[in-house]
Amino acid sequence: MALKPIVGEIKSQDLNDNFSYINDKAQGIEDVENDLASHKADDVTDDVHGWDSTTRFIVGSFTRDSSFASGTQQITGLGFNPKAVIFLSTINSSAGYASWGIDMGNLRASIFDIHNSTSNSYFSNSSYSIDLVQSGGTGTYNGRINTLDNDGFTISWIKGDTYTGTGIIRIYYLAFR
Repeated sequence: MALKPIVGEIKSQDLNDNFSYINDKAQGIEDVENDLASHKADDVTDDVHGWDSTTRFIVGSFTRDSSFASGTQQITGLGFNPKAVIFLSTINSSAGYASWGIDMGNLRASIFDIHNSTSNSYFSNSSYSIDLVQSGGTGTYNGRINTLDNDGFTISWIKGDTYTGTGIIRIYYLAFR
């Protein structure tokens, strides 16, 4: 069916047919727009400190000097109060210094490389979300979220008595709103 040209006397059936035709075309356009929207790719960025309002998370990074004593470190600028944070941590170019953890402020867990005490081995822990183990397995440098704040989170760092390592700990995080 096509639009009927209306010349001269206007017949209600002609108007109804034209309105029906226009409605059908408009519905078809809306269907195409909905199909396109449902197949739209999420915003993609290679910016490490990117915010994705659709999925409600932010990715970022920070560092900690492992020669520092125990203490706290505030991470700010998230723009929201996170509910959970995933951490990926390492000291670059140092075998055995890798940790993967999750922290919700009151619940936490990690899996970490204990290569420095047992070759090619890993261990899990529910006390810290960041675990780095020095050679012999006795020297540890651990972190966990102390508070989830309005604009970020605060980490409590615990440097074990026998930890003598130095190096910059690089921590990547994925924080969820």
